[in-house]
Amino acid sequence: MKKQTSHKLSIKRWVILTLIFGFVATAGAVIIDIDYSMRQLKNETAAQYLSILNMQRESLDTDIGKASAILLSYKMSGKHINQLINCKDKNEAYFAVTNVTSDLESQILNSTISEIVYAYKFGFDRFGIALSSTSHISSAEKLAVKDYVESLERETAGTNYMWKPCLIGDEWYFVYNIADRDYVIGQGIRVKTIASLFQMKLDDNSSIAVLNDQEENMIDSVVARNNNQFLKNYTERYSSYNIYEDQIIVYTYSLNLYRPIFFIKDGLLSQNFLNIVRLLWSTVFFIIIICFIIFNNITFAILRPVKALNKCLESIRDGNLKAKIPIDSSVPREFSDVYNTLNEMTSRIQELKIESYESELKRTHYELQFLSIQIEPHFYLNSMKYIYALAQTKQYETLKSMILNLADCFRYLTYDNEKMVPLQKELEHVEHYLTITNSGSPSCVKIFLSVHPHAKEALVPKLLVQTFVENSIKYGANGNLEIDIDVQLYGDDCEQFLQLRISDNGKGFDEVYLSEIRKNGFNDQSGRIGLSNLYNRLKLFYPDYNYLTIYNNENGGATAEVILPAVFSVKTGKETSEA
Repeated sequence: MKKQTSHKLSIKRWVILTLIFGFVATAGAVIIDIDYSMRQLKNETAAQYLSILNMQRESLDTDIGKASAILLSYKMSGKHINQLINCKDKNEAYFAVTNVTSDLESQILNSTISEIVYAYKFGFDRFGIALSSTSHISSAEKLAVKDYVESLERETAGTNYMWKPCLIGDEWYFVYNIADRDYVIGQGIRVKTIASLFQMKLDDNSSIAVLNDQEENMIDSVVARNNNQFLKNYTERYSSYNIYEDQIIVYTYSLNLYRPIFFIKDGLLSQNFLNIVRLLWSTVFFIIIICFIIFNNITFAILRPVKALNKCLESIRDGNLKAKIPIDSSVPREFSDVYNTLNEMTSRIQELKIESYESELKRTHYELQFLSIQIEPHFYLNSMKYIYALAQTKQYETLKSMILNLADCFRYLTYDNEKMVPLQKELEHVEHYLTITNSGSPSCVKIFLSVHPHAKEALVPKLLVQTFVENSIKYGANGNLEIDIDVQLYGDDCEQFLQLRISDNGKGFDEVYLSEIRKNGFNDQSGRIGLSNLYNRLKLFYPDYNYLTIYNNENGGATAEVILPAVFSVKTGKETSEA
């Protein structure tokens, strides 16, 4: 950008002209400073409280999110969950709830802020509970929790994978229950414990407030009661603060508790400070009249350009690199030079940012392309072997059918450039793949599908299911092979997950290989490039969350399980092709 220059008055000349009106110009600055200082003091104090509140809320959300994930994971593959499901009498039920409670204690209470975990078996009236060593929950509170769990109805015991407020005895709790078949497992934390996590300086003029589903404050205080109407009207899901005279209300939204957390502070400014401010206002009141013209000139020459500069800098700080400062003839020469330099700098930064972003997209695209190329030649070679065998044995009808299926597979692998495909399309490809495999093998592979109706449209990485099926055929085949594919959806309207479980009745995984996986994860040195390749692709597709595990079944065979965020659509245009 070409530097703009013009013949303008310098700041020095502007100051000389304003000083002609007298040395009383300082009085105008004092007035501005008083008002600005009061506003800044309030805003900075509120901002500091908001920063603390947000930091503690993020820590809280992370911790209770971890607790939720542990409980959900235990429900799906817990050590003693099958014992709880399959117990047949009261003694078995007693040992089952005891073992489950012990597992949850070691996994949840020792690593999260949850204070209680419990398990209950309907029909046998067997209950188990464990308390955190730091919770200081009384015996009466423990009995109240027991009464609460035993009063749960089988159909309504679960909390829909959410933390929900519940009055247990005389104490408010947030509870997270999972009910399945004829049992319920859950955890809880007292609301007052959550309030204690927010390390504010609480006194008689301040309070933490959290509302229940009936918009009632679960932490009673005089300060909160005086502001109850504002708390009820709060519906926004973001963090901010409001300043009312000498009071601030700071609020932040917890994504895991599905409700805001408030901090209320009265008496923001001390009485002595207010008295000094009133005295200063009285002193400078008469100076304002004399300094009005001088102040107006200084504002025009310096303060207005500085304000424009500050506004532009705030926009840049917020990520808006397209922000520019308009330049007109009324701006002093020195500010005009600064404006030009800043405008040129933001334009160059924006160009560099775009170049960096495009380079990163290309890198990710090439990595995905390389991983897909690793998969496809392996399938080509096996297919050619099958065709050769059929031609050699003169099985021409089977050969023609196989070639048609092979053409569909090749079309799916080579002509479909999408890296994410609907699950239904992936399952159709697996059927073609099995037809080819069964045509070239004396043994028979059978597939049994159980797919949630809404899961068929979910987008998954291409070759996700085939990789597991191919692995079962290659390493687990022992005569005729049966493979069960179960796909389920779970979660709520805000977030859903896709659970894919593939089991076979083959030879299972080698224990040495499983031990290596538990120790070092799915790497290229583990001996099975298909699974390690898939794991690397999943990390690229889902960098924030993906879950892949394999294990041997108790009755023979092996199981592979994947849990991914459920995605039903992608953006169109360039972003779609890059996905």
